[in-house]
Amino acid sequence: MRKLLLLIAASLLGVGLYAQNAKIKLDAPTTRAMCTNSSFKQFDASFSFNEVELKRVETKGGTFASVSIPGTFPTGEFGAPEVPAVRKLIAVPVGATPIVRVKNFTEQVYSLNQYGSEKLMPHQPSMSKSDDPEKVPFVYNAAAYARKGFVGQELTQVEVLGTMRGVRVAALTINPVQYDAAANQLKVRNNIEIEVSFQGADEVATQRLYDASYSPYFETAYKQLFNKDVYTDHPDLYKTPARMLVVAGAKFKEALKPWLTWKAQKGFYLDVHYTDEAEVGTTNASIKAFIHKKYNDGLAANAAPVFLALIGDTDVISGEKGKKTKEVTDLYYSAVDGDYFPEMYSFRMSASSGEELKNIIDKVLMYEKATMPDKSYLEKVLLIAGADYNWNPKVGQQTIKYGMQYYFNQEHGYTDVYSYLKAPYTGCYSHLNTGVSFVNYTAHGSETSWADPSLTTSQLKALTNKDKYFLAIGNCCITAQFDYPQPCFGEVITRVKEKGAYAYIGSSPSSYWGEDYYWSVGANAVFGVQPTYEGTTMGSYDATFLEDSYNTVNSIMWAGNLAATHAGNIGNITHIGAHYYWEAYHVLGDGSVMPYRAMPKTNTYTLPASLPQNQATYSIQASAGSYVAISKDGVLYGTGVANASGVATVNMTKLITENGNYDVVITRSNYLPVIKQVQAGEPSPYEPVSNLSATVEGQKVTLKWEAPAAGNRAEV
Repeated sequence: MRKLLLLIAASLLGVGLYAQNAKIKLDAPTTRAMCTNSSFKQFDASFSFNEVELKRVETKGGTFASVSIPGTFPTGEFGAPEVPAVRKLIAVPVGATPIVRVKNFTEQVYSLNQYGSEKLMPHQPSMSKSDDPEKVPFVYNAAAYARKGFVGQELTQVEVLGTMRGVRVAALTINPVQYDAAANQLKVRNNIEIEVSFQGADEVATQRLYDASYSPYFETAYKQLFNKDVYTDHPDLYKTPARMLVVAGAKFKEALKPWLTWKAQKGFYLDVHYTDEAEVGTTNASIKAFIHKKYNDGLAANAAPVFLALIGDTDVISGEKGKKTKEVTDLYYSAVDGDYFPEMYSFRMSASSGEELKNIIDKVLMYEKATMPDKSYLEKVLLIAGADYNWNPKVGQQTIKYGMQYYFNQEHGYTDVYSYLKAPYTGCYSHLNTGVSFVNYTAHGSETSWADPSLTTSQLKALTNKDKYFLAIGNCCITAQFDYPQPCFGEVITRVKEKGAYAYIGSSPSSYWGEDYYWSVGANAVFGVQPTYEGTTMGSYDATFLEDSYNTVNSIMWAGNLAATHAGNIGNITHIGAHYYWEAYHVLGDGSVMPYRAMPKTNTYTLPASLPQNQATYSIQASAGSYVAISKDGVLYGTGVANASGVATVNMTKLITENGNYDVVITRSNYLPVIKQVQAGEPSPYEPVSNLSATVEGQKVTLKWEAPAAGNRAEV
């Protein structure tokens, strides 16, 4: 092992006492994390850092210095000095125990007294948005600051977290910094090279589980794994259609029909059940057992559902109290294998009557079919960093600015970006009436309101955005607490007739300032300074704008929760942990919708003149990546995905045996849907041929081909 132990004075670096910020240049040209040689047996990784940033922080406990490194997160025991750590989510094979071996690193010691007299900031618990900052105690462990010598975590840590849609997930943590509080010195370990081996890995079982559960709808999640290349690409698995398990209150059978018909036309194989069926039942326990059995049976048959749609309010499908949040959650309907990672994308279309469900469905159908009379509103968004004297300038404004810098701008097709970073917020919600496709509010909330600027459920009922329905995200407390005695904010905004949202993402319990920040922009170590794309993990904003991905409303929420997971558990980085956030956030409305990002594109396609009967496949041309479905009367016959050449081979699970008009629907993320009918005809009287060739000799032309029934033929 190579170690370089140096005590570097400020004079050597040309940096004096810092007034607010200072940067210590380290012994690496760039900051980066790399994964190489990835396999089911092991992978290699390297971590390097080119600078440490110091920032003076004023607190209730006095003046301290915070230390950060791009791409890291703050960690430490509460009240003890806070230091940065790297955290990566990794895929771990079935049956394996991950073992980390440190191969190499460099080491340097820096005297912080050369930059200022302040000690490092003591690590504080995450602050709930429902907390009064004045009443939250400042945690300071005097004994930790009296210790002599370098104190900190082991250089590497690894912890298996659970299984996420067929992939075992672990957290790999690198702790590059140790601190000697008595001497006010930092020890930075850099240019770290490690090997992660998987002892006891069952490669066959690992690949089998992945293949059985794989869906392109989860690519957003898989992309966040550090060693994501361990799994082979599966273009053939795009033939596997999207499947949805629907569990609904019995009273919604009639109201649900138009939505079920459309989802089948769109290419979902539906498995629909109601609470009046004995095997489903009406209790939380019986419904959960039924759903888990359905998923496991589907997994065994390589037909696991991708989406779980819960239809109804808690009077017909109850939630349960979260283990961490102590508030209502639907997580454990979709988390099948005993941990907090879901196996399915779950959403709840919460309605107390058929009329309310119809209101939700009508908005979804107009949005997904793109039948709104004026689509220009899709190019407009509303972004609000709500009021809080302490946290608005630290994370609220930074959240909205990040979204505007990278995504919500003219470059991405938006003509109007209505942003409100701080007071005054006068007239901000008028844009909901004139039309926006997306609204994000981050600050305080209640069961029935966004707090400041205030938007109440009464105001939602008075909206006038007919035919201009939007996706709403509320990063705030308890606006999605769907077991509240009266309809919560998220329920009302989706239930209101001919206005409001087609879907709402929000939290059932109180949410947290730091974690909501991570949820939106990606996990990072920067508060009060504008985060960068390079310095953060993937957050919900990033996931929304992934090209050529099946980025649904559910996958946006999933990406946000994974960002909170990145900054979670190990080393008391947060006192709530990732488990809390997976229980907290919910989609109310239709989570299977793929939101349009500004004005959607027009698909280029060619349909056959007719669909001959009894064919196992049909070829349809469409833009690469398009999902093509053939159905009739709400029954799905087959699906396929257009390859790189723009040809979709539609594999028929039900053969066309009758004449008539069949629905052909072509969809792709951020493309207008193609909804057409093609007539089926009698079987072709001609045999298909192959290996056709022609030979020309003078005026004589000889054609040869192969036909299944007749063998070779020649015509002159």
